[in-house]
Amino acid sequence: MENRRPIRIQKKEEIFRIKETAQPVDNSAAAGSTNSINTNKEEDSDETTASDALSTEEEDEVAAKKQKTPHLLKYATFYWSAIMCIIIGYLFHCVNHKCETNIKTMAQANHILTEKINQLESLLHSKHREIDVADYLEGARIIHDLTTDSFVKKGWLNSVKGLGAEVAIDRVCTKYHCYSFKGSEGKLAIAFKNEKVIRKIGIIHPSYDNKSSAMKSFFVDCIVNNNHVCMGEFEYEVPGDAFQQFLIPPTKCTGIVFRIKSNHGKKEYTCIYKVYAFE
Repeated sequence: MENRRPIRIQKKEEIFRIKETAQPVDNSAAAGSTNSINTNKEEDSDETTASDALSTEEEDEVAAKKQKTPHLLKYATFYWSAIMCIIIGYLFHCVNHKCETNIKTMAQANHILTEKINQLESLLHSKHREIDVADYLEGARIIHDLTTDSFVKKGWLNSVKGLGAEVAIDRVCTKYHCYSFKGSEGKLAIAFKNEKVIRKIGIIHPSYDNKSSAMKSFFVDCIVNNNHVCMGEFEYEVPGDAFQQFLIPPTKCTGIVFRIKSNHGKKEYTCIYKVYAFE
């Protein structure tokens, strides 16, 4: 019994000693842990500050890029608009120049046509105007036995026939209103109402038609007592005036014959719009 008690006391004292010796250790450990915690906090705060700084820089870079992008788009849009304006302006300039050229050409053609019309009107209203005796209204008629037949083109389904020689002595001179015959050689014979003294002949081939079908080289014969007297060889010039006149020796005759020898390149047919015979 005596041995157990001192042992307990000793153990109790040892326990107290251990506690006393353990307290400073605990304080230093606590201080160390506190310091380590503070250090960790400082490191964390430094890392947080660094990360905040990095994020701020990244945000600044992103913001700068966002600011640059609209400027680039503005510049690109401006340059593209400028280029398109230049191209469109050049196209308008070309169109305007072409229109002005066409207007000038039409104005010149209109001026020439007006002069021709004025000349014709003055001729028609003149008291001393020449009389065309090779005109249907003046009693002229076609001699069909001496005149080449009208042009005929036969096809599988239909055929095309040109107008008769009578249109060459009437006063209608519209487009396609002409006497035509096959090829480039033919005859057109006209009888007058009575005996006439012919001094000049004329031929018209309007400018609105293709002049390759116009007669080129031809002879003129006057019918005198049923005999054909050659008045000479003539040529209708292309390019040239639509209405061309040719002088012949004054001859008393009852009719006239045009002997066409060639045209201006049309192989299929030859067209005659109107012929004239003036006293």
